[in-house]
Amino acid sequence: MTVNNSKRIHQLVEKLQASESEETRFNAVVSLESMGTEAVEAAFDELIYALHKDKSCRIRSTVAVVLGIVRSRVKEASAALTKRIREDDEEEVRAMAAIALGELTAFSDETLPELFTVLESDQSVKVKTTIVKVLRETKKEEVIIPLKEAMKEEENTDIKFEIAYTLVTFERSREEGIQILRTMYQNDELNEIQKLRFEILCEELNLKELLVEAEKTIKSAKKEIEGVKQKVEKKPDDPEKTNFLSLIDLLQTTNKQQEETIEGLRNALQQMTTTHQMMFEQSQQTILGLQEAQKPVKETWWERWSGEVIVGGLGMITTVITAILGIIF
Repeated sequence: MTVNNSKRIHQLVEKLQASESEETRFNAVVSLESMGTEAVEAAFDELIYALHKDKSCRIRSTVAVVLGIVRSRVKEASAALTKRIREDDEEEVRAMAAIALGELTAFSDETLPELFTVLESDQSVKVKTTIVKVLRETKKEEVIIPLKEAMKEEENTDIKFEIAYTLVTFERSREEGIQILRTMYQNDELNEIQKLRFEILCEELNLKELLVEAEKTIKSAKKEIEGVKQKVEKKPDDPEKTNFLSLIDLLQTTNKQQEETIEGLRNALQQMTTTHQMMFEQSQQTILGLQEAQKPVKETWWERWSGEVIVGGLGMITTVITAILGIIF
């Protein structure tokens, strides 16, 4: 770390500790985050103090998010975030602490049990849906059983939807998740955004199945081509040689067509996934809504979950989806 950076960190820490202005303290936290992991870890103790003691929900929420980039003191950061999730009266702080804790699961599995506990005990829909999304992002199969258990006791439709959707992302629990979503869909338990998400999810899964089948066809064709080539090599004077060569040409043409199909399916799947993500982000106007001034905090799970919300109607989303399906089919 350079001397100038050390001085800058010291100045920012002083502002965080001493300033009576919430805006000044907030800017100090954001500036530390913008300097990177090394700066955050250098100011770690002061940030932990602010996480627990600052009277501003805005400051505590922002500090919680920033602690998600810590690498050398993961255990201490996890303990502090866990304490905030258990004790903070503000659901915004608890949600942000859960997101940061989820980020730290990449470096310590000890954080997962705490997330499971909060999912069971916290009464806030916002906090619980946030935790389910965090668990989904970990991509760890250990979350499947706790999520199934949570589903049994859950009555809130929004939380049930996110749990079922998460189960679909794991191959082991995909069928169960789809069945839950299908039942909710048929029983008209989903709002319009959730219905769209379920419909797009079904299309994504269908595309993946088509992709697998196309790849199997190519593999089979390559094997058949190799077999015909071996026959030609063993009997170069065989009167059927011309027919064999024609068959090879046909198989190679079929193979090329399948490869083009696979490329098209992959592109369509990518477009579908992008559209799904865009639509999901548009539906999150009230979920994880940090105050407007908190947007400068970058490269955190907060950015991943919320981002800049684009206010738009379902009509535009449906148009995009229809266009993509037209390309595919």
